Amino acid sequence: MNAPTRPGRVRAGIWTPFALLLLLSVVPLASARVGTFPEKGVSFSLSPSRYNRVEGLFIGAETIIAPVPWRGFGIFGSGGYGRASGAWRYEAGLQFRRGDANLSVSAFNRTASLDDSLITTGVNSFMALFAKRDYKDYFQARDGVEVSLHHRYRKAYVFGARVALSELRDMPVATHWSLFRRDDPFRENPRIEEGQEGFIAATLAFDRIAPNPYLRSGTYLSATYERRFRDFEDDGLTLTGTRYQVMPLGRQVLVLHGTLASRAGLAPQDSLRLLYLGGLGTLRGYTFREFHGNRMLTLNADYVFQNALKLVDLILFFDTGWTGVRPPSASLLSGFGDVQWNDFRSDAGVSLALGQQARIDVARRLDRRHADWVLTLQGRRRF
Repeated sequence: MNAPTRPGRVRAGIWTPFALLLLLSVVPLASARVGTFPEKGVSFSLSPSRYNRVEGLFIGAETIIAPVPWRGFGIFGSGGYGRASGAWRYEAGLQFRRGDANLSVSAFNRTASLDDSLITTGVNSFMALFAKRDYKDYFQARDGVEVSLHHRYRKAYVFGARVALSELRDMPVATHWSLFRRDDPFRENPRIEEGQEGFIAATLAFDRIAPNPYLRSGTYLSATYERRFRDFEDDGLTLTGTRYQVMPLGRQVLVLHGTLASRAGLAPQDSLRLLYLGGLGTLRGYTFREFHGNRMLTLNADYVFQNALKLVDLILFFDTGWTGVRPPSASLLSGFGDVQWNDFRSDAGVSLALGQQARIDVARRLDRRHADWVLTLQGRRRF
């Protein structure tokens, strides 16, 4: 985990009792996102609550209403207030479920991040509150509408699509408060190019991952295409693959995960949508976001010894990755053919994991003889 780069004394901005409320709310509960909407019932939770550097303590609530007589229709809504930012956020909409298909329509004013797959909101809040580490970058997507579709065909094939229109705005750092390291500031939140955004994304996936992939071998493959329009003109392509291979000796599992990602047409100042490697969730032996570009290849390998330390798994891992830069006008698939093995950065390390709940990684980069060990904490397995 990299240290902040700017010194300075900061002032406490929230009360400690609010931190206790936050810790009670980071347990994942029911979500209104496409593909997880309940067939029936009513639920209420505080799961949108969080802590970050652009909102401070955000107290929110979420409700889902899907009574049996409505026959697949439901209403979902969430909202909350950021104490440091002084701003409200909301999302509300309708969803229809029929068999393995889900369709939703919503209106929103969100604090958005492209880093939701990097770290869970709960663990990111914990790290920001206790260790002055906010790993996500943020922007506001306001006055938005979205239509989402999710369909699973013959159990193994998944199709997802999303169309959204919104207005993008910068979000400056609003607080430097934490329980510890109070004299250190949070890192700056990158500025974005503001304007009206149209966004469309489509995903095709092959999903043969068992509910508990550590008991049965399985494969997951996906391809996602993204397109932005209105005030922005750029494209994105992401190909991913994951393989869980149960080994014949004891309770051991080999996990392989690979990613190919490409961005085309990005404006030079649009750092938020660049592809980053280093630190949490990528190359764990390097500093956070040490490398960036608009082309990326990664491979992560975990060898899991289940319950090697009674209730704790022991994991040996290896990461390798490459980022490159191509002109904005280049096609999405250009720039990968000339990559050499020497262009990759690699690390190796060991982890202790408590089931799917918590994981501590200790890694060291392999391109230096006397490199430091890097410690990272994650709230769940990355694969």
